[in-house]
Amino acid sequence: MPNLSHKFLPKDPTSRIWWIFSIGAIVSTVGVFCSPLFYQIENYGVRDWDQQLFYYGSVLKSIFEYGQVPLWNPWYCGGSVLFQHPLVPIVSPVYILEPFLGLLLAMKLTIAIHYALALFGLTLVATKIYKLSNILSIILASTTFVFSSYLSLRVAEGHSWVLTAAYIPFVYLGFEIYLTQKRFGWLVFAAISLSLVVWAGGIYPAPLTALFLSLYALLKSLIERDSAPIRALVLLGLYSFLFSAPKLIPIADYMWEYPRIAMDREYVPPAAWFDIFFGREQSLLIDWKEADGSTPEAPRMIWGWIEYGCYVGISLSILLFVAFFRTTSLPQRSTFRTVNLTLLICWFAFFILFVGDFAEINPYRILKQFPVVGSLHVTGRFLIILMFLSSLILMGFLWQVQLKYGEKRLFKFGLPLICILIVSDVMWVGAKPLREAFTIEPEAFENVTKNVVRTNSPYQMIVNLPSYGSFSNMYAALNANLAIFHGLTVQPQCYEAIHPRLGYEITRPLIFSPEPNTSISNIRFTPNQVSFDVDARDNTVLVLNQNFARGWTFSEGKTVVIPFKNKPSVNIKAGHYRDVSFYFQPDSLWLGLALFAIGILAVVIQFQSRKR
Repeated sequence: MPNLSHKFLPKDPTSRIWWIFSIGAIVSTVGVFCSPLFYQIENYGVRDWDQQLFYYGSVLKSIFEYGQVPLWNPWYCGGSVLFQHPLVPIVSPVYILEPFLGLLLAMKLTIAIHYALALFGLTLVATKIYKLSNILSIILASTTFVFSSYLSLRVAEGHSWVLTAAYIPFVYLGFEIYLTQKRFGWLVFAAISLSLVVWAGGIYPAPLTALFLSLYALLKSLIERDSAPIRALVLLGLYSFLFSAPKLIPIADYMWEYPRIAMDREYVPPAAWFDIFFGREQSLLIDWKEADGSTPEAPRMIWGWIEYGCYVGISLSILLFVAFFRTTSLPQRSTFRTVNLTLLICWFAFFILFVGDFAEINPYRILKQFPVVGSLHVTGRFLIILMFLSSLILMGFLWQVQLKYGEKRLFKFGLPLICILIVSDVMWVGAKPLREAFTIEPEAFENVTKNVVRTNSPYQMIVNLPSYGSFSNMYAALNANLAIFHGLTVQPQCYEAIHPRLGYEITRPLIFSPEPNTSISNIRFTPNQVSFDVDARDNTVLVLNQNFARGWTFSEGKTVVIPFKNKPSVNIKAGHYRDVSFYFQPDSLWLGLALFAIGILAVVIQFQSRKR
């Protein structure tokens, strides 16, 4: 194959044949890499996969079973936000595939789709920005981002938010082309791509991408002595904010009330670097220790190996090392020189952030003082951008190699062989976590709810369930049409870091009154709305047995919902009430929709003005 491939590989990225061949290569490569997900197609996921399937399942249940917008999630912890939850995807291929394939298979296919999207996005970057024409060299450069074990370890753990990293190449593509061509459509494309990260639950990729673009634009402005990158960044940030506002504004509204500040001191010591980037044992089961069998005192690596493992291999690292020193020294167009130098500086900046608290005062600790970033934790997650930058730097280097040696016989024969050997090595190690991800047999999943005594109520809350092998059992409960109060199998508690203050009482009905002489009947349950009838002889208090969060409203006139022991409640006068209801609808959603409409209108006006 290496001896013949140079004759048969299409060479013109502007031709239809090149793209047909390249898409075939992308699909085939990703298909091989993701095939372990489908070895036991009915198996459920380990670790956090139960929680992730629960999020998707709650959205689907609200939409298809109840015909409601997925605003409130009554099925765990006594009720929590759904649409406003930063980890809950509102846009995902899962929702399109699930009616035809079921949630489990839809989720596995979605993983493969996002791997393909990541590789396709980098292919677009390689052809449109770096002018690479050899699909094998493009896949080689993309390997650090797409096939390193960092993404696969997170996928295997059940951190489905990492899939949104697949949209980062599209954000960069639109931003960079806008800077060079000043075509407004590409800026809109970048803004849509970044807002899609937010809509899809990219709680870490979204702020990390924004941080990267901010640093990139600032450095480029300083190097070029031109404010155009900063102006482009402002426009990109504005349009991204407007396009994601219906999701982002409600999230901010909720997180303001229930902040999650993570200020742990974290440090990745040099002793771990070799195992992180070159260790071939990349597995969910690794418990990393330093050579003497201990871990240093805080600050230290305080999380599991899945937060740090990132195999790229020695061969690819050598290639990247050469690219560091050659990418700015070889003769090239000034535009590429600026881009490559900017990317190199960004790479070293993100590597320093990845190392973390190496000194009392350090860039990571300073960054943690800013809003939003203070809620993020785990320095290993900077590897998302670090690996993306590595792919871009490799593309710049391979473009120079292609330009200088592209017609030489050694290049034509040697490049395919090098690509196959290096990419195969990284894929083999990187795919191992995927082989460990879905190993729970369906019988174990189904058996945990068999002994639950059912009631006729459409809303039945249970305290907990036995473990079936995952860290939680929330999806197992939801799949059996049950709500679950705890959900964590390791210890009896709510398996959620950003839930409202707990007020739900397991011994109380869905609607109750602490006052005598109040009769409540005909309770009708839906996720966002609970309706009922009331006969009150005296002025009384009505309480919805769910956790309180801003957004609960009562249907009767101007009655204000207030917290009663962390539950929504209202004070009503004596009388007979029919078909009254508590319903959840956060006001911040309307603000978000208004801003989204403004964004769409602004884009339409811009396009129209540019046509004149």
